[in-house]
Amino acid sequence: MYLERRNRIAQAVSISVGAQTGEWTSLHPRADVAPSYDAARIIDALAMVRQAQAEANQYFRRYGGPVAVLEFEDLLADRDIVRLAFERITQTPLSRVGAPSLALKSQASPSKKLWEDRFRSETLPFLKQTLPPDHALVSLVDDEIQGQARQ
Repeated sequence: MYLERRNRIAQAVSISVGAQTGEWTSLHPRADVAPSYDAARIIDALAMVRQAQAEANQYFRRYGGPVAVLEFEDLLADRDIVRLAFERITQTPLSRVGAPSLALKSQASPSKKLWEDRFRSETLPFLKQTLPPDHALVSLVDDEIQGQARQ
């Protein structure tokens, strides 16, 4: 099974916030640190996400595809998908393993959405204009700009 996100910029923003606060999931304690917007950190996280996806795709091509690809946004929309995925992989009902209910909550917030919008409106156009054509991030920037146009 492979989990990915459709909205890679939102994922990069979440990575940036998590790296600053230590709040990687809703189960982690609230941080005393207020994260600050840092476009360079988001670019680094976006590049890391892109690299991880490329490595996963390479692995699946070499050793066979994933059993299933799930998109994070779909998991948030329907928690039964998580239960069904667990039960399909383990061949065990979730209730039988004594697992707590799916207590994770979305960590989406207005500030994260503002960071995402700011990155899309300020940073993507700047990168598009300033990166040399052979830079590794050019295809990533192009993909994100094309994704914006489709939304």
